Amino acid sequence: MRAAESRNLEYAVKASFLYKFGDYVRWPLASFPSDTTPVVLCVVGDDPFGRTLDDATNGEHIGMHPITVRRSPAVVTESGCNILFTRGSAAQSVANVLKAVAGQPVLTITETIDEGPRGIINFAIRDNRVRFEIDEQTATTHQLEISSKLLSLAVAVRRDMP
Repeated sequence: MRAAESRNLEYAVKASFLYKFGDYVRWPLASFPSDTTPVVLCVVGDDPFGRTLDDATNGEHIGMHPITVRRSPAVVTESGCNILFTRGSAAQSVANVLKAVAGQPVLTITETIDEGPRGIINFAIRDNRVRFEIDEQTATTHQLEISSKLLSLAVAVRRDMP
């Protein structure tokens, strides 16, 4: 498989994971004023998905909540995002995106491959497959509860206090 095809497949898999993670997360009740309030999935900074994410989420729901995709070069504390994917950009680094929503009920997702800052969920490529790590402690500080089913699928889970 050529590099471009491999990359497209990688981001198609990640796009599917992004919204499916939501089925395994419990947000505070105030996050969704009604049963049909949309889940807002934000891509902040560089967007590696393009139409792939829109196609993957089209007509999908998390529980009864329809999914709305939003893209933005940067984010602020009151972002309105429930799920936020970032790999940073010239406008805002990954660290600054994560800092902007720290403590908010936002499921942050990154794809850091080095020792840089990571979201609650961080994509990792292991044995040429898309895998993920979970920082359960940070999820708790974001007022989110991660299902034990999702935790069991992670290649690594951080549970201890820093």
